[in-house]
Amino acid sequence: MTASNPSVGDFSHFDYRARAGESLNVVFLGGSLTWGARATDPQLTSYRALLGKRLREFYSKAHFTFWDAAIGGTGSQLAVFRLERDVLQRRPDLVFIDFAVNDHPYEVDPERLAAYESLVRRVILDAGAPVVQMLLAIKQDLATNPKQSRPLDDEYKKISRSYNTGVGDSVSLMRERVLTKKADPDQMWPYPPDVTHPGDKGYALYAEAGWNGFREAVDQCKICRALDKMIHPATYLNWLRQPLSGLGALPNGWRVGLPHPTGAAFDFYMSRWLDDVTIAAFGAEPIRLEYQGSMALLFGEATALSGKLLVKIDGKPVIRQKPEGVYSAHVANGNMH
Repeated sequence: MTASNPSVGDFSHFDYRARAGESLNVVFLGGSLTWGARATDPQLTSYRALLGKRLREFYSKAHFTFWDAAIGGTGSQLAVFRLERDVLQRRPDLVFIDFAVNDHPYEVDPERLAAYESLVRRVILDAGAPVVQMLLAIKQDLATNPKQSRPLDDEYKKISRSYNTGVGDSVSLMRERVLTKKADPDQMWPYPPDVTHPGDKGYALYAEAGWNGFREAVDQCKICRALDKMIHPATYLNWLRQPLSGLGALPNGWRVGLPHPTGAAFDFYMSRWLDDVTIAAFGAEPIRLEYQGSMALLFGEATALSGKLLVKIDGKPVIRQKPEGVYSAHVANGNMH
């Protein structure tokens, strides 16, 4: 099934509008690699900044607004709950999505895949925008004997074939450059021991891969589509983002405050992602919520003054990731999520 509007998800239509000098919104959704961690200046040398520069230069008549929708250290499951606020409300005309690294490229988690596919589907149907799926490399991918494929990338490409999206494959591009001695992994990742976030040379190749994926989609006249049924379960098409402050009267010991406009890194500024925070004093009464669902995410701010919290579902501690269901919101070196 495709939308009735012939311009929905149409790369050629975006190209036509840009050449005609229209005003266009481009959104970059992802994690710290989208923000540009370790770039000398993320506003100038990150992959999104370099891609924005290429779009402006190529479409010199167009009036672009570029939106950063990146939170470091987060994946597609959280993005489900912030897509409306951080992407769709920007009325995007083109969206680049990057979660391959934060969704763990050498693993295939059905939950994460379902969440990721729902993002692609909602952007196409709800925003009518074409999508470029970004496959961003880490240094491990370019080792002496690199693995031939990252399992998650193969699954992303299946989604791309089904939804007819563009693909910015930096993994293949960087491997080719390394094998032909045109690039050096140590120069692309010059800040050991960090082998995830590249320097400017790595971000430049990310941008080149993104540009190639976009231009290939335009040249092939691709039109993104959404099939009647998702490839993966439709769990993440049914979602609710509920601020705790909007639940009515809070139990004793709780108050509503403001998130901090400072952070360990700019993409961790919680003032960009939270309208408010609900804060508990030591010994506060529990907050009890009733809901029906398959999964829940609790998203908030961690600070140097934060403590620990106990999380239970159906009366049992949530122990999937933390022993005894106790989670620490304390961070010593700068506020973050």
